[in-house]
Amino acid sequence: MIEASPRGAESASRAVSDALAARLVHRDLAAEPLPHLDGATLRAIGALAL
Repeated sequence: MIEASPRGAESASRAVSDALAARLVHRDLAAEPLPHLDGATLRAIGALAL
């Protein structure tokens, strides 16, 4: 995040962006890669849709 408001701690937009940043999820895909979908998983997901 880049902060550039000259008002510093008195900046309303900084307060909003800080609140938003606190709610965002951070995930390092290099450290915790997402598993690939395989045929068995896709069939199981498809069965749930029925």
